[in-house]
This record gives sequence, structure tokens and C-alpha cells, in this order.
Amino acid sequence: MKNKDRDSFRENLYYKDHISQIVHDAEEKGDFENLPGKGKPLDLNKNPVNSYEGQLNKTLKDNNVIPEWIQLGNEIDSLKERLESCDPGEEKKIRKLINKKIKSYNWKCPPSLQKGLL
Repeated sequence: MKNKDRDSFRENLYYKDHISQIVHDAEEKGDFENLPGKGKPLDLNKNPVNSYEGQLNKTLKDNNVIPEWIQLGNEIDSLKERLESCDPGEEKKIRKLINKKIKSYNWKCPPSLQKGLL
């Protein structure tokens, strides 16, 4: 094999990233100099590829609907405040209600947000 053929063969053994080469060539030609929005901050709140779950959450939020587990969490917090100022006869009843709501909450909320029983 001649030296020229050997060098050509070695060049073909190395991986060439064609996309990087295209981008590099475009940078050298100045294709990225006058793009719209250059120098402006990115709006990271927009998600061009919206998942089903993301779209569902957006629809719920836009219509002021909250997930049931959040509503239960708010009810639990209200009952705990009420528990601090109730009379001893009512305390057992409220604790039982709180624990019932906590069990329901724990089934519906993300695992990292689960609450302990009273």
C-alpha cells in the first residue's frame, strides 16, 4: 500500500462528526451573526414539546382546578389549626378525621410529600 493510500485509509478510520462540521462551517461564514432574538434572554417557560401530562397540568392551572391531594393537604392544615384551639371532647373526633384525610392524601400525593399520622 502506498503512503498516500495509507494516509487516506487512516483518515477514514477516525470518526467524523458531520453535524459539528456543518455548524463550524456556518459559524465561519457568519450565518449565526444576525439571528432574530440575538442578545435577548431566552423564555424558558415555553415548552415547544409539551407532554400529555404537561398539557393536562397547564389546562388544570388555566381553569383554576387544583389536584385533589393539594386540596386534601389544605383541609388537613386547617383541621390541625382547629385542633390547637378546640375543647378536649372534640379533640379525639378531629384527630380521627385528620388521620382519615392523611391516609387519603398519602394515596394521592407524590411519595416525597406524604404526611405522618397524628
